[in-house]
Amino acid sequence: MAALEAPAKAGAIVLNAWARGDGREALGMVEMLAFLTTRHRRASLPNISEQPRMSLGARRDYHAFLTIPIIRQALTVVVPEYDQVAPVLAKPVRRGLHGLTQGSLLQAFALAAGVGRLSEDPVNIAVAVLLVSDVEGQGRLKEALKAWPLSSRRRILPGFGVLSATREIARSPKEPRDDASLINPGAPSLIYKGGESQ
Repeated sequence: MAALEAPAKAGAIVLNAWARGDGREALGMVEMLAFLTTRHRRASLPNISEQPRMSLGARRDYHAFLTIPIIRQALTVVVPEYDQVAPVLAKPVRRGLHGLTQGSLLQAFALAAGVGRLSEDPVNIAVAVLLVSDVEGQGRLKEALKAWPLSSRRRILPGFGVLSATREIARSPKEPRDDASLINPGAPSLIYKGGESQ
């Protein structure tokens, strides 16, 4: 939790300025909270690290608990410390401002830290969340990003596109290269493959 002290303080400053009506930042607090509480992946069962240690008999007794899908929000990517310590069923935070006003103290603390981190580096953090999201989550996050300033969106979406394409290339099987790509590995291949558009 000590690692969250600095971003939580930065987030508290942003929240305090917003509450007083002084905060006129390029990226608003409401927009940041909406992004943090957006689902970035489909709901999924608790993973091994989220499950309590229990015997096989106890697992059978608590089977219903272990098979409840958990909502996965961007907050857990921006504040992984929260993801590690929050009780599994209490991880999901209410959307937007409701998460701050109606959530637990732990949830409010995590949101403050998330706001602090987003306010310091919104572009890189938004790109990082998009990269670990599934296709549906990316759509929801991009919808939330529409409320962000155009200057930020013009950096986030191209940055995400480049990194996403780079990951796909790294995952794809190796293909024969032409001389240009052997000299400069970053250069696009000049070999035409049937069915590709030029």
